[in-house]
Amino acid sequence: MLQEFLAIASTIFDNNFGPAILAWSSMYAMTMYKKILKEIDHFNLPVLHGLSGFGERSVKRLLTGCLVTANFDVSKLCKSFKQLVVFPVNTLNREKQIGEGKFVQDLAHTASSALPAVMSALNSIHHKDIIAEVARLPDIDRDNRVQEGIAVPLLVARIVLNLCGCNHFMLDVDQYVRGEIATLLQRCIVKESLENLSY
Repeated sequence: MLQEFLAIASTIFDNNFGPAILAWSSMYAMTMYKKILKEIDHFNLPVLHGLSGFGERSVKRLLTGCLVTANFDVSKLCKSFKQLVVFPVNTLNREKQIGEGKFVQDLAHTASSALPAVMSALNSIHHKDIIAEVARLPDIDRDNRVQEGIAVPLLVARIVLNLCGCNHFMLDVDQYVRGEIATLLQRCIVKESLENLSY
């Protein structure tokens, strides 16, 4: 059922499928909060950021409020970017169809039957796995906290997608990280550097 859910969600979420996967992965990671803290000594709080609209509300609804959402100026998030992992959400590239949000929500409910298998697979995560995921990231920031904050939901996504035979969706996620997240972090790094120069 998880495979069917992801296939349909990829069409419905369209250009917001990358952040949707990372948001769902963050939800899984949050259930393992203590394990992640034990492995890397911190846990970056996931935040969906973007225009209020179908993409953000639907992801939020599917996560039943597990993530922080924000639709204010992103520069306000830059002050705390080393404690957060921000997933920018954009306006959909297509028109929303009546009832599709409820349809995806119902599919997600059915797909939740995969939770025991997913959690079992995720319990095998160790520090070395997170470090290996960091090595795959583009050179965004030399701060380990930032890199590991992004690597945790990426690793969870990779494990979950592999588990259900949907590895091909990692292309959407990787493209999103190298584009949207990298751009956002670069803006935050530049802003932080300029603020440090002014002191």
